[in-house]
Amino acid sequence: MAMKFRAHDTFFIRKGWLSKGMKYVEQSPDVFVSKEDNPMDVLGVGANMVKVLRYWLQAVGLTEEPVKGRRIQSFTVLGKSIFENADRVWNK
Repeated sequence: MAMKFRAHDTFFIRKGWLSKGMKYVEQSPDVFVSKEDNPMDVLGVGANMVKVLRYWLQAVGLTEEPVKGRRIQSFTVLGKSIFENADRVWNK
């Protein structure tokens, strides 16, 4: 997968972001592009952070999205394994 240069808008990964992003991808694969639910409201972050979180989930190999069609997120093999076996701190 080719990643865009500076797609992270110079935001580094912050503690809890990846698990938070994975939680919402599991609940709604279109969380980052939903027309029904505002991604900023659902994720509790600003517009730039929505793009950045989407970028980092893909950059570290946890999610992927189709090149064509609707840009929904799905777990990679690594992402699925981590999601299924990680401590569920976000559910507490």
